[in-house]
Amino acid sequence: AGIGRIGKNNLLVTPEYGARVRLRGMFIEAELEPTGPLSDFDPCNGCPMPCHKVCPQNAFRSGSFERKYCKIENDKRYANEELLDGEIMGIDEPSMVMKPCRFCELACPVAQKNSA
Repeated sequence: AGIGRIGKNNLLVTPEYGARVRLRGMFIEAELEPTGPLSDFDPCNGCPMPCHKVCPQNAFRSGSFERKYCKIENDKRYANEELLDGEIMGIDEPSMVMKPCRFCELACPVAQKNSA
């Protein structure tokens, strides 16, 4: 789509927001022109890959992302969901919330100064 590249952290990495981007799908009927790939953006080239080093489950042990280890960490986190007051999230009713692991995402140095 021309918005970024999949990095060695297995996440979309964009020039402006680094790895701190969430992908969602949307169905529309409009005809859109493709923008093409970002040929001049290679965010992992020369990077010391802090994303691989911070993973609590060592999900990059083979040199590339292994989902099964990432799943172990997030399953632990789902087991510790908390019931939070909905007002915190701008809703009326309490909701179960888990805090996903974001170590690899937050360790990515690309565009950290622009990320919130």
